[in-house]
Amino acid sequence: MQTNGQRREEAREKRARERVALREGARLMDVRALEVESGGTISKFTWRSWIQAKRIPYVKLGRRTLVERETFEAIIRAGRVEAR
Repeated sequence: MQTNGQRREEAREKRARERVALREGARLMDVRALEVESGGTISKFTWRSWIQAKRIPYVKLGRRTLVERETFEAIIRAGRVEAR
Protein backbone atom coordinates (compact mmCIF):
# COMPACT_ATOMS: atom_id res chain seq x y z
CA MET A 1 0.00 0.00 0.00
CA GLN A 2 1.35 3.39 -0.99
CA THR A 3 1.40 6.39 1.26
CA ASN A 4 0.08 9.75 0.12
CA GLY A 5 3.65 11.00 -0.23
CA GLN A 6 4.57 8.14 -2.53
CA ARG A 7 1.48 8.70 -4.70
CA ARG A 8 2.23 12.42 -4.95
CA GLU A 9 5.84 11.70 -5.90
CA GLU A 10 4.74 9.22 -8.60
CA ALA A 11 2.24 11.74 -9.97
CA ARG A 12 4.95 14.44 -10.01
CA GLU A 13 7.34 12.12 -11.87
CA LYS A 14 4.60 11.19 -14.36
CA ARG A 15 3.89 14.87 -15.09
CA ALA A 16 7.60 15.51 -15.55
CA ARG A 17 7.87 12.57 -17.99
CA GLU A 18 4.89 13.94 -19.92
CA ARG A 19 6.54 17.36 -20.13
CA VAL A 20 9.67 15.71 -21.51
CA ALA A 21 7.62 13.81 -24.09
CA LEU A 22 5.83 17.00 -25.15
CA ARG A 23 9.09 18.87 -25.47
CA GLU A 24 11.04 16.11 -27.18
CA GLY A 25 12.04 18.50 -29.94
CA ALA A 26 12.41 21.45 -27.58
CA ARG A 27 15.73 23.22 -27.38
CA LEU A 28 15.38 24.22 -23.71
CA MET A 29 14.52 21.90 -20.81
CA ASP A 30 13.54 22.76 -17.25
CA VAL A 31 15.37 21.30 -14.25
CA ARG A 32 12.63 18.77 -13.41
CA ALA A 33 12.66 17.47 -16.99
CA LEU A 34 16.46 17.20 -16.84
CA GLU A 35 16.26 14.87 -13.85
CA VAL A 36 13.69 12.62 -15.54
CA GLU A 37 15.54 12.63 -18.87
CA SER A 38 18.80 11.61 -17.18
CA GLY A 39 17.02 8.60 -15.72
CA GLY A 40 17.51 9.90 -12.20
CA THR A 41 21.29 9.61 -12.44
CA ILE A 42 21.66 13.36 -11.96
CA SER A 43 19.28 14.75 -9.34
CA LYS A 44 17.50 18.08 -9.58
CA PHE A 45 19.58 19.21 -6.59
CA THR A 46 22.79 18.54 -8.55
CA TRP A 47 21.43 20.44 -11.56
CA ARG A 48 20.45 23.35 -9.31
CA SER A 49 23.84 23.42 -7.58
CA TRP A 50 25.65 23.42 -10.96
CA ILE A 51 23.40 26.28 -12.10
CA GLN A 52 23.97 28.25 -8.90
CA ALA A 53 27.74 27.76 -9.20
CA LYS A 54 27.46 28.79 -12.89
CA ARG A 55 29.13 25.56 -14.02
CA ILE A 56 26.60 25.19 -16.85
CA PRO A 57 24.89 27.84 -18.99
CA TYR A 58 21.19 28.44 -18.32
CA VAL A 59 18.28 30.73 -19.16
CA LYS A 60 16.04 32.20 -16.50
CA LEU A 61 12.43 32.90 -17.59
CA GLY A 62 10.48 34.20 -14.64
CA ARG A 63 10.67 31.48 -12.01
CA ARG A 64 11.72 28.79 -14.48
CA THR A 65 15.32 27.82 -15.03
CA LEU A 66 16.02 26.26 -18.42
CA VAL A 67 19.08 24.47 -19.79
CA GLU A 68 19.76 23.85 -23.48
CA ARG A 69 19.32 20.26 -24.62
CA GLU A 70 22.80 20.33 -26.19
CA THR A 71 24.32 21.18 -22.79
CA PHE A 72 22.44 18.30 -21.19
CA GLU A 73 23.55 15.85 -23.89
CA ALA A 74 27.17 17.02 -23.61
CA ILE A 75 27.15 16.37 -19.84
CA ILE A 76 25.72 12.89 -20.37
CA ARG A 77 28.27 12.12 -23.13
CA ALA A 78 31.16 13.34 -20.95
CA GLY A 79 30.22 10.84 -18.25
CA ARG A 80 29.90 7.89 -20.63
CA VAL A 81 32.35 5.03 -20.26
CA GLU A 82 32.81 2.81 -23.32
CA ALA A 83 32.84 -0.97 -23.03
CA ARG A 84 36.12 -2.78 -23.49
